[in-house]
Amino acid sequence: MGLLEKMKEGNQRYVSRISNSLNRNLEQSFEVACKKKPFVAVVACFDSPIAPEVIFDCDSRDILVVQAAGNLINNVNLVRLEYAVQNFNISLIVVMGHQQCRLVQAALNGEKVLGYQPSQLKGLETAIEATQKKSVDAVCKMHTRLTKEDIFGFSEVFREKINNGSLQIVAGFFCLDTGRMEWLD
Repeated sequence: MGLLEKMKEGNQRYVSRISNSLNRNLEQSFEVACKKKPFVAVVACFDSPIAPEVIFDCDSRDILVVQAAGNLINNVNLVRLEYAVQNFNISLIVVMGHQQCRLVQAALNGEKVLGYQPSQLKGLETAIEATQKKSVDAVCKMHTRLTKEDIFGFSEVFREKINNGSLQIVAGFFCLDTGRMEWLD
């Protein structure tokens, strides 16, 4: 049986209220969806081997995760964050880099990243130029800080909420070998 067939069967079990994973029925799922009121948004690299919900020991309803390769956040993701801040009363945005990011490693090696040359990836190129120690982790930390600044500068909504104290944007770096977040602010 192919993967698509397995996905279709899994969905059919869910619809038939025989969910394999969490054994929830449709009413429970609807109730959970209606109660979702995240208080934090995390911008995370999809290369990170551990989900933010696990790292922060949060219920998935408490955290909104925006994943972007190497935290190369684009306007679509920024609009999602702005919507969440306005409509879910998100009071904290965490920009989370991580140890041994493969996208940063590729950029440092001068390899194509997602079909782009490193010089075409403004955020990574800026982080590489701004970092004296040209290690993956040092560049990733710098890029995480710069992404935080980009988010702050994107929206008047963000700036207004930060200025009135109802929103905080922080940068962190997840250390795979210890499991600890290193706060970069």
